[in-house]
Amino acid sequence: MKQEDQKLAVLIQDVPGWLLECQNLKKEDLIVLLAPVAYPVSEDYTDRRDPFEHLGRFIESRHSKVAHVPYIRRIGLTSTHLGFMQRAKLIIFCILPHDDRSLQLELTDRLFQFGNFKPIIVVQICNYIELNLDIPVPTVIKALGYVPSTLKAVADLMFADNGEGLNDSVPVSSIPAGTNIKLWTVEQMYEARDMTSIMTLWEECTSGNFPIKFETFSALLRRPGYAKHYVVRNSPGGEVLGFCATYLSFIDQDAKKVLASLAAILVRPSYQDKGIGFCLHEHVIKQLKKIPYVTQFQLGSNFPRIFRGLPCTMKKNQKWFQNRGWKLVTKQSGQSQNPIDLLLKFENWSIQNRCQTEDSLLFRRCTHFDMKQVLELVRKSDCTHKQTGCYSQYLTLENGPHVGDIILAIEGNNIIATAIKYTSKSGTQVALNLPWAAVIGDHVAGMTCVCLDVDNASKKKIEIWKGFLQFCVSEFQSLGLKELFLDAVVDDVDDLLQMGLYEWARYTDMWMDVRASLSIEMN
Repeated sequence: MKQEDQKLAVLIQDVPGWLLECQNLKKEDLIVLLAPVAYPVSEDYTDRRDPFEHLGRFIESRHSKVAHVPYIRRIGLTSTHLGFMQRAKLIIFCILPHDDRSLQLELTDRLFQFGNFKPIIVVQICNYIELNLDIPVPTVIKALGYVPSTLKAVADLMFADNGEGLNDSVPVSSIPAGTNIKLWTVEQMYEARDMTSIMTLWEECTSGNFPIKFETFSALLRRPGYAKHYVVRNSPGGEVLGFCATYLSFIDQDAKKVLASLAAILVRPSYQDKGIGFCLHEHVIKQLKKIPYVTQFQLGSNFPRIFRGLPCTMKKNQKWFQNRGWKLVTKQSGQSQNPIDLLLKFENWSIQNRCQTEDSLLFRRCTHFDMKQVLELVRKSDCTHKQTGCYSQYLTLENGPHVGDIILAIEGNNIIATAIKYTSKSGTQVALNLPWAAVIGDHVAGMTCVCLDVDNASKKKIEIWKGFLQFCVSEFQSLGLKELFLDAVVDDVDDLLQMGLYEWARYTDMWMDVRASLSIEMN
């Protein structure tokens, strides 16, 4: 790149025109200057002030209401900084050079997450200026160091009257193709127009790991009143470059506790790192926060199921989500919780597993007379905390002809565990919500929503698993089926693997609490 020796400050990019916001500020509008604590570099050796105080004063000479809030890079932005950002009309963010570019990217990435679509001007302090966009944000000014004369040039550039003084800056077209970041338009998906393009996007992003038919995927997305899906296109009415699916569901049947599931977010590989995922994510989270009673966000979805979490085949994106406030779910051991989809080939169901379970346990189909006790068990079960939505799946079977799809484990006169079995041809809501058994093949059945009585079943978990599996193997083998699919198993995975099951897919469990205080840490 050609070095720009004669300019102290250069505008690299301003796609949204945020510099013009400097001209449109009202007297009461607050500018927040977030700048790192840095070594003094004034020409006057007696001047030991924070060098970015000069920038604050230069800005204040043009707009009186300025808050200069320093940050320490090793500590990061705290709730104090975020409080100022919430009050700001315009945010100016200064960043120092760093050998590890990923730290700069992570820092600006998080900044924009919490900026709530307010104008943010990034001032990138450089040891020398190159006319390229190496920090992918909408508005970037590069400055040659942070001595007072340079910082004055930065302020002059930002407050140039009617754009005067910007003419000598670098136009967007001079930046190499493929490096521009812009604010993409996010639209609500229109099924008739978008599904073909979304399917192409799906195939490119999943690399064949999650093959699904057009009709199945369309039906999975079609949940009127409980789902909204969004797209980004390359042009109005053009092909889909990014896609995000979202669902709503009640937590524990409480109408005032709503779970918002960000079921999938995909960007065409050739268009990644251009801000499409960022714009989709910010728009969707902002929309979901407007919905009354939403208390938690889930990455992935339960019922209906696209991904149970972030697929481990896409684990490289984990950091991207963590930078946006998503938290890993951990077990008591401190390890991350990884729901796993398992498969059992009936031919691998060993003689040892077929052995009689404890005489005290009986396994049978559910009847309508059992449903009151079943629903009470499911409501209290630990299952509802690991796979929110189980209760509603049982409810869909309560009064219909498929109540026998519920399997019971009974000890004495008490139901101590339940599960739901299904096939692709059963036509139940459970089968429609869980497409992956049918995707694998017509010879595959499924078992889901295994719920245990927290008081009576914990010591018999392995026997209960064996009993449920034996029940399903016997029934489905008689129908000519050959495999059983278990979805989103969290506990007892090692025991199930020893019984002959094997892993089909693995996910990283990530959630976000809407009410959680936001904090950004930087190195």
